[in-house]
Amino acid sequence: MPPADAKVYEADNSGIHLKPLPRSSTPPEKRLRFISHHHFQSELLGGAGLGELSRQFIRQFATRISERSQEIGDQWSHLPDLYDFVKSETFVATTIALCGEHIFKINPNLAEDFWSHDSWLPCILRKVPRWVIPRAFASRDKNHENIMKWHKLARELVDCSDEKLKDVLWEPVWGARIMRKRAEMYKHVEEISPAGRAASDLGMIWAYGQISELIYTFADFGKGKCEYYSRSGLVFHPYNRGSHSQCSYPRRDFALLLIGLTRVCGLGQAN
Repeated sequence: MPPADAKVYEADNSGIHLKPLPRSSTPPEKRLRFISHHHFQSELLGGAGLGELSRQFIRQFATRISERSQEIGDQWSHLPDLYDFVKSETFVATTIALCGEHIFKINPNLAEDFWSHDSWLPCILRKVPRWVIPRAFASRDKNHENIMKWHKLARELVDCSDEKLKDVLWEPVWGARIMRKRAEMYKHVEEISPAGRAASDLGMIWAYGQISELIYTFADFGKGKCEYYSRSGLVFHPYNRGSHSQCSYPRRDFALLLIGLTRVCGLGQAN
């Protein structure tokens, strides 16, 4: 987040509870810490918001698996890396569940850009100078641009303050209700720049995207060779050792396996 935007957060001395801390001078509409904390508790830690987020992820993930099977048809298809396959598919599903479908319509390479940034994140967090790792900061800046493009499009299509959407848990432009609430929160804080808002939402996407990493890490697929056939299912050769140590998953069972893992990792049940 740009330093000037970070200072706005630092200036919020009201705390995260309903009652502001003593001697707090932060106006109610600029209590970013409290408002964000309330959003997380009400939308991501239980209730209808979390349930809908879970349902959207499972729906999106199952749809993508089905589409991939249709693309494959009746021919063998070789996937060089099951790890990357699962990582990519789960990231797209989690991001659509959180941010809606339009973020990918305006940023078709969002997944590639995101994982490029993620690979550089340890260096950035260690505060390695930009001139030492220019590619890392270029990747981060590209992701900020992607989110700003989505914000601009979403504002043009849907008013985040529309009372008619108050009880709508998910829609394709902003995605989950929490993202509309965050957009509405920032409308009252003019000091936060578009780049600062983008950085904040990129952090949201990164945090929720780690659920996908839990899924494929928990599954322990490793770096194996994967073959997929629409009738006989998916064949996975761990560590590229070939058919001497392979395990096969029928197409439907493979999808159910990964959907089940989402529940193990805390996404909840889908109705």
